[in-house]
Amino acid sequence: MICPKCSTEIPEDKVFCPKCGYSIQMVPDFELDVEERIAETSTEMADVLNSLQDPKKAKRAAGISVSYRKSKLINRAIIIISLLIIILVITAIVFMRRSREIEEEERARQNSYEYLIAGAEESYSNSKYKEAAELYRKAFNARTDEDRAITDYARMNFAFSLIEAGEKKEGEEILTKLISEDKGNAQIYEKLILLYAEDKRYERINGLVASCKDPDLYDQFDEYMTLPPDFSEAGGHYSDTFYLSLSANGKGEIYYTLDGTDPTDRSELFTGPIEIGQGKTTVTAIYVNIHNMYSQPVRRTYFVTFEIPYPPEVSPKSGNYSEPEYITATVPETGRVHYTTDGSIPTENSPIYEKPFPMSLGSSRVTFMTISDKGVSSNFVTREYNLNIQGVCSSEDAVNYVAASLVATGALIDIYGNAPGADGHYKYVCSTAAKEGSRIYYLVDEYFEFPDGRRKRTETTYAVEAMSGMMYRASRGKDGRYGFTLFF
Repeated sequence: MICPKCSTEIPEDKVFCPKCGYSIQMVPDFELDVEERIAETSTEMADVLNSLQDPKKAKRAAGISVSYRKSKLINRAIIIISLLIIILVITAIVFMRRSREIEEEERARQNSYEYLIAGAEESYSNSKYKEAAELYRKAFNARTDEDRAITDYARMNFAFSLIEAGEKKEGEEILTKLISEDKGNAQIYEKLILLYAEDKRYERINGLVASCKDPDLYDQFDEYMTLPPDFSEAGGHYSDTFYLSLSANGKGEIYYTLDGTDPTDRSELFTGPIEIGQGKTTVTAIYVNIHNMYSQPVRRTYFVTFEIPYPPEVSPKSGNYSEPEYITATVPETGRVHYTTDGSIPTENSPIYEKPFPMSLGSSRVTFMTISDKGVSSNFVTREYNLNIQGVCSSEDAVNYVAASLVATGALIDIYGNAPGADGHYKYVCSTAAKEGSRIYYLVDEYFEFPDGRRKRTETTYAVEAMSGMMYRASRGKDGRYGFTLFF
């Protein structure tokens, strides 16, 4: 017989198509004959019974005596009835048995692997996932050794149906087993990736894609990976500022924080090296791929402690002096030496020591400190001096002598510092002394005082020799020490 649905030849012992599962409704050939015979017998019996009920009619029809006809008809009726009963019983038995066989065959067909698989695939193609999952499960349970093997395609569709029907755990287990057997199925990779992404199990995606041995498949799915970013420097202790770089294997972005908190895609976007300065810095970074999937955060802590520079060596020592000396300090190869003369601790804004300078008259307190290029300060060094010069004149005398000498030369109009054509006046201050050879000189610095009270130091320094009272011009050399020439 040929299947009316798919034109496949159906074996004689089958009541359904082995290819498409179409049911062939078989009706026994004898059923029509039995019905016809039953109808004929029923008609004949009706005639006999009618004849028995109306003897006159029977006599007219047959043309024989009533008694003889009656006896013959009764015998015939008994025989016919008996035969009819036998036929009916046999027919009923055969019919019922065959009906049961057909019903059992139909039930077996509908519970067969082929039929159930066909139904499952049809339901899956129509997006009836719950129904498809049930049919796949029944088909797998109904399969016998004589049926064709369960294909990976059927197992995959079964897993997909389970996932879509809400039974994700079982579906995932099936797909995981399938992918371990066949690492070249792109559909399974994609389904598992989407399943992991839905639950934000990004580490599972990394492991899944990393296990892919097919380069083409790896290239297809590597954009889903969220490997943590790499740090250019390991965490730990450092003695200097450095720049930290972050990198990732992908087309996504790197975000980071510097306060120890976990970053998000709203945190600082890494666009270039991060400067790690003095102190403790905790850098936490994540990689976010183009599908907005996060990597695990990576945290590194850096401790940058700058070396403390050595303090400068200062001379002379603290003490009482009757003759002035130059104050000197050692300067490091890196960093600067700052100093103060008012007793305060130096800062980066204090004067920078560059060369020796003369000792101040009377009591003075000089403080030095080394500050490195990184802004780290050394311990400070303080020297206290008490300079008292024993000469024929004092520092006040030296100031007056300078003013009077300048008036005598016409540089000043009077000893108050007024000068021709000057909008303001000059002031002279003696606060330090210096020694050259055996001679001691008071150093007198010149300032110009503006009408608003501002005072500016000029580049001129005069000197008065303490023992003779003679006036000199003082000039400071590159080594910081003064040289003297007579004023007149």
